[in-house]
Amino acid sequence: MKINRTIKYAAIFYVTAFVCYIFGLCLGGLLRGFTPIEIFVSKGSTIVDFFIVSTVMLIFSYPVVVVSAALHEFGHCLFGWMSGYKFVSFRVLDRVLIRKDGKFGVKRFNIPGTLGQCLMMPPDRPIDKIPMVWYMLGGVVMNLLLLLASALILWKVSFPVYLDMLLFCLLWMLLLVNAYLLIANGIPMQIRGVVNDAKNAILIRNNSQNKQSLVQILRVNSALQNGIIPKDMPEEWFAHIDLASVEGQIAEGMAMGKFAVMFDRFLFAESLEWMEKIYAANEMTGIMKYEYECEIVFLSLILGKKERAEKLWSDEGLRKYCEALKPYTSGKMRVYWAVAKYLDEKNAEADEILAYLKENSARFLHEGEVKSDIAIIEHILVEENMAQA
Repeated sequence: MKINRTIKYAAIFYVTAFVCYIFGLCLGGLLRGFTPIEIFVSKGSTIVDFFIVSTVMLIFSYPVVVVSAALHEFGHCLFGWMSGYKFVSFRVLDRVLIRKDGKFGVKRFNIPGTLGQCLMMPPDRPIDKIPMVWYMLGGVVMNLLLLLASALILWKVSFPVYLDMLLFCLLWMLLLVNAYLLIANGIPMQIRGVVNDAKNAILIRNNSQNKQSLVQILRVNSALQNGIIPKDMPEEWFAHIDLASVEGQIAEGMAMGKFAVMFDRFLFAESLEWMEKIYAANEMTGIMKYEYECEIVFLSLILGKKERAEKLWSDEGLRKYCEALKPYTSGKMRVYWAVAKYLDEKNAEADEILAYLKENSARFLHEGEVKSDIAIIEHILVEENMAQA
């Protein structure tokens, strides 16, 4: 199936490129006064040239995108390190380099719609003394440097004949990919519900509450990766979050952290009320919307609010999001456990999910989250057994 899809995409690429090539060749020739016949018999570009260039670009497009994304994240890492941050994780596609207990390792994680992510631990200073803008914009700076370097080499350097076409294609691809990444991350915007680097930089520069929330999000991420469960995290990390201040994606993300603490303490009714109020008060889109809906589905099911859960779970977009993240996060597997047990009434399937979480807890990126999810499921089962006894 995957091979057939690859062939399909390659065919679409070639047909599209060929049509554009012929159109550009004819338009360019006509503008210069050639007749259609003269265009095709001229000693300029030939169909063979087209196929050579197209094949090279098709073969190397994926590596160029991956390398450019990796260098973008390296820019965040470099400028974060220069600002006093400590390395936590470095992700390209679904491979994550992590540092835990002074040792490096590799795990798997992914976020739909993103090519990578570099997460670091902010320096232990008062919020107003923590630099963030250069850490946020480090990737954009790196893409700008790569774009300028590619353009300069294309303009100034002459290559040997046997390497000319290959390097010409690669450099143009590097230039175009980094131009795209520069625009996508350097112009403030929200893409598929994800706030980009430039918009984050503006949000934290103009609002101290946003800056505090983003700093705490980075600290929560580091703690979870190092096996600390939410209820054991410092209370002051969440003290500034209340319902009145939850507006915008950064605050919504931090509110999830406060929810995790209540949730981890088995305060399920209070957790659902918290999530429902924030969900109703904010026009969420993309990833954040689905994150809230996942937790509302789980809590609604364990609290007997089946209709509410069914309504949300009927959304195909939510189910696809959960399915995409299920291999990487225990939280989504916890949602599938609740759906199997309380919505589909398949106890054996639910037991298999819990057994999988226990046996494979070490493979997940956020070990603290796995510990919390297993403890929550086991607490629910114990309470049910006691109620039935």
